[in-house]
Amino acid sequence: HANQPIQNKHSAIMKFGKTLRDSIIQEWRFYSVDYKEMKKALKVSTDEASDSGSDGYGEFVDSDGAEEFFELYESSKDKLHRFYADKEAWAVDYMNTLEDRVEALRDTSSNPPSPDQ
Repeated sequence: HANQPIQNKHSAIMKFGKTLRDSIIQEWRFYSVDYKEMKKALKVSTDEASDSGSDGYGEFVDSDGAEEFFELYESSKDKLHRFYADKEAWAVDYMNTLEDRVEALRDTSSNPPSPDQ
């Protein structure tokens, strides 16, 4: 039973990727982190380090898999930055629209039209 916690840990990690993928809102997929591809790149880099006889730590940064991982990481950062910038711009625009509507309602209530109109 000593291996039981490790199996559960791996199972939880595998479920994380699926849970993440399944929980992404469809219209926001463009902005999402490609967890699956990042995981593959890490696997390639650790396999490359293992094949070279290393413990995996010193040669990780020099491997092709590591290069791909860091490219994906930078791309993910850019996508997340764009997501927040886009959502902030939308929120500011929407807030301005609501403020304009409130102001129009105030003007209407302080200057109601005459009953003859």
